[in-house]
Amino acid sequence: MSEHFPYYLMLSQLIRSLLDCKVTMDVPVYGLTSDSRQVKNGYVFVAYPGVSQDGRDYIEDAVKNGASAIMMESPTGKDDIQLRYIGDRTLPVLYVLNLQNLYGVFVSRFYLDPSRKVSLIGVTGTNGKSSVTQIFQSAMNRIHKKTGFIGTLGMSNSLDDEQPSTEHPKDANAISKNIFSHTTPDASDVQKAIAHMQTNGYENIIMEVSSIGLDQNRVNGCIFDTAILTNISRDHLDYHESFEKYCEAKAKLFAKPFLNNVIVNIDDQSGKELFIRYSAEKNVIGYSLDKKYLDNRSVVVAHQIDSNLDGSTFMVHSPWGIGELSTSLIGKFNIYNILACLAAMCIHEIPFQDAIDSLADSQGVPGRMQRFKASDFAPNVFVDYAHTPDALGKILSLLKHHCQGELKIIFGCGGDRDKGKRMLMGQVADKYADFVMLTDDNPRFENPNAIIDDIVSGLSANTTYEIEHDRSIAIAKTIQQASQDDIVVVAGKGHENTQEIAGVFHSYSDIEQVKKLTDRFFFEKAV
Repeated sequence: MSEHFPYYLMLSQLIRSLLDCKVTMDVPVYGLTSDSRQVKNGYVFVAYPGVSQDGRDYIEDAVKNGASAIMMESPTGKDDIQLRYIGDRTLPVLYVLNLQNLYGVFVSRFYLDPSRKVSLIGVTGTNGKSSVTQIFQSAMNRIHKKTGFIGTLGMSNSLDDEQPSTEHPKDANAISKNIFSHTTPDASDVQKAIAHMQTNGYENIIMEVSSIGLDQNRVNGCIFDTAILTNISRDHLDYHESFEKYCEAKAKLFAKPFLNNVIVNIDDQSGKELFIRYSAEKNVIGYSLDKKYLDNRSVVVAHQIDSNLDGSTFMVHSPWGIGELSTSLIGKFNIYNILACLAAMCIHEIPFQDAIDSLADSQGVPGRMQRFKASDFAPNVFVDYAHTPDALGKILSLLKHHCQGELKIIFGCGGDRDKGKRMLMGQVADKYADFVMLTDDNPRFENPNAIIDDIVSGLSANTTYEIEHDRSIAIAKTIQQASQDDIVVVAGKGHENTQEIAGVFHSYSDIEQVKKLTDRFFFEKAV
């Protein structure tokens, strides 16, 4: 596949029927980007104000890097094109009304509207997005339905190859430039990824769609066939300002044009509202663990649930059939994730029993309730991405139920993010854990002591807790002190393999740290 896709498109072709103006200087377009650092010869640089930076401040840099045209937000309220001398060249500058809304549409046009040629499934929700995308993708591929994914964990390049969302680069700061530093990448990278998979024979693509990605129009230009809602609880209020605005942002996915299918968790209040809102106009399927829906022909229900630390077995009632499903995944939250995937598979014409059999083979997602147990005399250690009060509460309540000794948790909260949830995280840990180790979790530019003080405000006076800012040492101390009946939870970072401190990305992985510690400490205890 060539570096550019297609080789080029003329500027007049790119804007035809999208802008109400005539190109006076037609130029070939070899790509579009809103990142001046990614501009190459012949690219269109799309410059608009962002949350922390204004793309218009980087126009001269983009021209130096070879931009052939510039797109800017229209100051007059109408579309226009002017020739301007920038740097040492004259080039067309397009003034576009609602540029940020149209950016993804322009990129989709450049890549020949790739999402129209696949079944594109969008997954949104506070928790469970990555698990649903990974479980669905692997289950579909097991039955030879070539399916890709885009999201927090990266993207698929082929059936057997994945591009990780984060690497261990020689320059750890390079991770900040990675297109998957966001759950939902930039509009240009989204369309490029879809085009790459579509031209390589993918039939289906499942994609995580974040509230911020929706609010910033990163998926505009995407034609979704199916939308899934996992759940909604408090998160990202540093960005959205209120829970109501956060919910409104999530709901944008379900109002997308051409959307055929809606799959929602109706045990979640927001999911129930979407189920009611769209039942008359779209194919809507709910999923639930509540037996009262067993006779509802539009709901997939799991019941007779038997779950322990080795997995879960449950009965499934669905519009497509009834069957038993056993999985190595634990917890009700994973049963919800499996139900969402089952509904999506059956909606896309996978036979019910084939879907059941394929989902039964689902393996855990890296950093999502990932279990480590070196031997019978060692405690269970779980690494999980839980970084919201709701997610943390779900895993701790589950593990508390199965814990024969003490439940110990290691966690922190991100800096320069929603401060209001820190006390709530402390309250959740206080409710379930016997021992709390507070540590750093991407403090960014904020004082780590201030972050931990906020968490401590949610702990009760009789809570046993310790503070250790070095995350590696915090994990080591806790695991070393654990007995074979204890459960240790390392929460917050999950799959991440960097620690962001004062703008510097340090190579670090909870998973690798726990692997190393369990291998060493438990061998020492054995001898």
